[in-house]
Amino acid sequence: MSEFDRLEEHIGEEVVVVYVSYGSLREEKSILQSVELYRRIELKSSSMPFVGYGCGIRSIFTVDGKLLYSNLHIPKDYDARSSEDIHTYEKRSFGEEVANKHREEQLGAKRKWDDEVAELNKQAKAGGPKFIEMGRELVKPELVEEWVDYAQKNTEDFYSACVIEASVKVMRALSEGLSLEEADETYRDLGVTGFQAGGIASTVIYYHERGEEYKVYWNGLWGKKEAEGVINPAVWTVGAKEE
Repeated sequence: MSEFDRLEEHIGEEVVVVYVSYGSLREEKSILQSVELYRRIELKSSSMPFVGYGCGIRSIFTVDGKLLYSNLHIPKDYDARSSEDIHTYEKRSFGEEVANKHREEQLGAKRKWDDEVAELNKQAKAGGPKFIEMGRELVKPELVEEWVDYAQKNTEDFYSACVIEASVKVMRALSEGLSLEEADETYRDLGVTGFQAGGIASTVIYYHERGEEYKVYWNGLWGKKEAEGVINPAVWTVGAKEE
């Protein structure tokens, strides 16, 4: 019986996992929920790779001390972060065939993602002129030329283009007289990140006639209604001490 078979026999039971995370040896006790061959285990409290980025499992025991899994190829100061280093540890742990299969899967996933990004960027560039022209009618008259330059530069890739599209949606809502709350809801279906949300707020606040009004509303969402700048939720520290 292999170690992975032994682990699977104890799914649903509490186990003790000895692992290394970024060079520090640690121990965690939790319910074993699933085992993915050569990949990872799922615990009730967390997910953990057998050999992964900065983290590797050295051993797994039952709560009464029975050894279920051991990999002493994971040193006590394990901190592999490059793909080559991880590949080396996988070869030592599971053999060249398994390690090479994992690397090919990762390369294939990267190629697929690169192709998807290229297509998304192509679509962003194609759709850019529409949002640039829409924005001409929504921004402050004195900022039209600046808007065009700004929007052109930020519709070259899909990530930035999303900020432009969302900003236009918010500005159009504000121009149509919708409430600040209603305007803020217009782009939620785009699935933006915290950093993008901060960029959208900055864009609307700078370019739109109701920008200052929106700024008070936006900063108020983060408990800083009177802030001079624009709060970006991607870098905002929760629980920051008030001055």
